[in-house]
Amino acid sequence: MLDLNELRERYEFVRVTEDNKDKIIEDLFSQVQSLQEALQHEKNESEDQKKLVRVYREDVKRCMSQLKEKDGKQARLSFGLVLVDGDHMNFMDELVQGGQKGGRSAAKALIEAARDHVRKIKPDSDPNIQFKIRVYANVAGLAKTYSDTGILSSADILGYFIQGFNMHNTLCDFVDAGNGKECSDVKRILSTIFTMSIANTSFSVDLQIMAMPGYWDPIADRPIFHL
Repeated sequence: MLDLNELRERYEFVRVTEDNKDKIIEDLFSQVQSLQEALQHEKNESEDQKKLVRVYREDVKRCMSQLKEKDGKQARLSFGLVLVDGDHMNFMDELVQGGQKGGRSAAKALIEAARDHVRKIKPDSDPNIQFKIRVYANVAGLAKTYSDTGILSSADILGYFIQGFNMHNTLCDFVDAGNGKECSDVKRILSTIFTMSIANTSFSVDLQIMAMPGYWDPIADRPIFHL
């Protein structure tokens, strides 16, 4: 016959074990629920981050587009034209006598003079502004004058000077306008082209360097030229 006390002890053991098992199961359910809630929170945050990334990308794309448009406008505005009547505004004798090297120095000095002028009239202008330099003259007539006055020992030196001027920068051109009526026609055509180009530049009017009636000569007093 079973002992009553033994049965009760066995029952208490089984009951405690069952209680512990139920508690473990409840804890597991609670843990699973917590993990599900955490997972859902992470998913929500992930979706929010994706939306935020999309917004940022759209903002960056829009800003890049605006910046590109601004750069394009700035590039157009940061372009100057310098037009020189070489028959009436001669470069310093020592530059012309320097041949090709003197021509390079003359082009460089002219560009720097134009850039300094722009800084004075528009301090907030693009410091990297580019200049298109056009010098036109009756080259044969100039060469003869330089030879006759003894400034140049040979007319070829003027040709070397012009080569150096044109080689210094792809935007620098010393143009032979011919002589007589031909020279006047070329000058008139170049003046027309220059006027038409004004609409596409910021500083073309301010940088006209021409010793002809009706044109302003803003940097003629600089030590780059003999007038």
